[in-house]
Amino acid sequence: MITQKSGSIINIGSMSGRIVNWPFRHSAYNVSKAGVHMLTKALATEWAEHNIRVNAIAPGYIRTELTDDVLRDHPDVVRDYWEKGAVAKPHWLCG
Repeated sequence: MITQKSGSIINIGSMSGRIVNWPFRHSAYNVSKAGVHMLTKALATEWAEHNIRVNAIAPGYIRTELTDDVLRDHPDVVRDYWEKGAVAKPHWLCG
């Protein structure tokens, strides 16, 4: 990308990289996603001179096998998301 002087990178962050998602105890996940957000900012600044765009999307809850237990076990926490239709499906992130 630097050689061709253009490009675009899209990183997958998470709302959990920006907020403490209580009562879930996922500190390692939260810290790793916070790192993705900071890496995105740093690379966007560093590579702007090469016309390379670096962005991140930070979705909320996404319905996958990994989140099914959380969504089932904590309906009180995610109820508002369900009612607003805000629990995403993986294919919603593509495009």
